[in-house]
Amino acid sequence: MSTPRILTAYDCIDFAMRVMEGQGVSANQQSMRWALNNAYMELGQEFDWSFLHKHGRIFLHAAQSTGTAVFDFTGGAYERLLTLSGATFPAWAEDASVRIDGVTCRIEDTKSTTTATLDATMNPGRDVAAGSSYRIYPSYYALPNDFKRLATPRAESVGWELTEMSYDDIMALDRDNDETGTPVYYCIRGVEDLYGQMGMFIHPDSNAEKTLDFIYERMPREIRYTGWEAADYAGTISVTVGSPNVTGASATGWSSLMQGAIMRIGTSASNAPTGLRGTAAWVEERAIATVSTSSLILLDNDIVTSRAGVKCRITDPIDIDPSLHQAMLWGVARNLAIERNYDGLASITAQYAKAVSDARRANNRTVGRQWAGVGGTGYRRLADVTPYLGNA
Repeated sequence: MSTPRILTAYDCIDFAMRVMEGQGVSANQQSMRWALNNAYMELGQEFDWSFLHKHGRIFLHAAQSTGTAVFDFTGGAYERLLTLSGATFPAWAEDASVRIDGVTCRIEDTKSTTTATLDATMNPGRDVAAGSSYRIYPSYYALPNDFKRLATPRAESVGWELTEMSYDDIMALDRDNDETGTPVYYCIRGVEDLYGQMGMFIHPDSNAEKTLDFIYERMPREIRYTGWEAADYAGTISVTVGSPNVTGASATGWSSLMQGAIMRIGTSASNAPTGLRGTAAWVEERAIATVSTSSLILLDNDIVTSRAGVKCRITDPIDIDPSLHQAMLWGVARNLAIERNYDGLASITAQYAKAVSDARRANNRTVGRQWAGVGGTGYRRLADVTPYLGNA
């Protein structure tokens, strides 16, 4: 039975080492890691690869305006204290926006279910009397951690797409238009004070619990385990047919960070398994679903053959489509040649360019005939179209 083709960090380094060693060039593990990660990043930017497109969803929160509010700018135990009466703050209130006395403000943190501190800059700058109306709504919606960029989002039960705006325009609308409803405008930008976090800012804020769906380009899975460090193949393992459990011995020292990595199981008690092109090729390959303890792993599927006291190798998968495997292999070799100042860089770069070109052609997963426009009956060739004669 055929199985999915998995390229791992171990395979990439093994390939690059063979290319370079054949030319009398050596490299240490630090150089290999640099070449591996640099090639991984470059390949992801070479093209709009379809396999990196993913369906995303944001759950919109309904704005809250129940009860009333009072804001104490300088007095009391806390400065910039907002207190609700007849309502409590929603669970998502921290870092949300609140509109009070006609001014859009930002919640810095919640002190209790009815009190919160407003941001040092984004506050009314004055006391606001008790009994004032208010409205709390999310300032932004956090995008997935693997987010890179997205296509236009679509609101629930609405036939049109949201319109992209600059953050300046979103801010102007938020300040000047006191309204809720179905979101119409959006922008994407980094979230202040949260390093690396991207967020979607919308207008108007939602008047109900709804969803926003979008297709986004994601970033590939990060590489942590190369399979070459001693800890990646330490100890021995035992597995039982029909079970996903892997028991380690001799200080395997497994970590929860290994979840999602690939475990390759060998047949020897002394030699860690290699790739299929190596002299000690693995016999079973599974993804790590859960790391229960430092010596117990749960795989994503049951073991086919029982083994006791054999070596394994743990390495991260290269999160790319199989059509890019050759490009990734040559990309690592190319980056290693750059790092090692290798004279044969030009020939390796040519191999990489060809592999990328082949991968771009393979990115289209359909082989049927294609044409512009909608299907159905109609003209298919320019020669079949009756010439336009104007008013003649």
